[in-house]
Amino acid sequence: MARVLLVVLVICAVPWTAAAEARRPAPASDPYPLLRGQDTDQVVAAIAEVQRQGGPRATQELIDLLRSGTPDPVTTAALEALGALGSRDAVDLLSEYAHHRRPEVRVIALQSLAGIRDSRVEAVLTNALRDSSPQVRSTAAQALGDGGYTEAVSVLFQAYERGVREACAAIGKLGDPDAADRLAGYLGRGDLQTILEGLGEFLGRSDFDMDAKLRIVEQLLDLAGPEVRRFLVSQLAEVPNNPRTRALREAMEAAIAQIPEE
Repeated sequence: MARVLLVVLVICAVPWTAAAEARRPAPASDPYPLLRGQDTDQVVAAIAEVQRQGGPRATQELIDLLRSGTPDPVTTAALEALGALGSRDAVDLLSEYAHHRRPEVRVIALQSLAGIRDSRVEAVLTNALRDSSPQVRSTAAQALGDGGYTEAVSVLFQAYERGVREACAAIGKLGDPDAADRLAGYLGRGDLQTILEGLGEFLGRSDFDMDAKLRIVEQLLDLAGPEVRRFLVSQLAEVPNNPRTRALREAMEAAIAQIPEE
């Protein structure tokens, strides 16, 4: 009787063991099977592990996942992971998501594209400067500036004139002396703080012409005012004190001395 009972228990335990094994998550070292799961939290965790492992397979698996259709949290995690991986293989898919119906998804796609060096990226970012969403336009301007896309300066000026304030800082990161003169030309007829952000980027660049920097200080002195004085004081604190920057420091100090405090 005892032997029969033992056999019955073993037989009953087999399907339970198989079911438990099926529910057991895949080891962390192999997160790919979990990407096809139904548990959103588990899929997001698997995406993080896939990103950590990196490599061509990681990029392709995430691309396949997004093309299969995903809930919002998974979409966000996968797009961000593709940006972190930085593979050019993801550019086409990220470019598609840059036209997604939801602005927040378009923003994430642009941020992910910003970290990938590829000739296709600039066109996507430039087109996004005309997006209906202010947040998308701002993200595109920032990405162009951070990405070093110097050919985008002219369209960034257009974007600034259409109200994309982040375009000013991007111009300062990318522009040449002519662009600096053009931006300084808005002094007195545009939002001063926004223009100062762009001029500050010019002044802070080690690769920017020193004579052009001195010209910026002169143009600021012509405008004067307490806000300009505070700006020059903050910029002076960032300028290294060495022979190469002596002329700039002296010009800033002279300008500050000529502008009355509040």
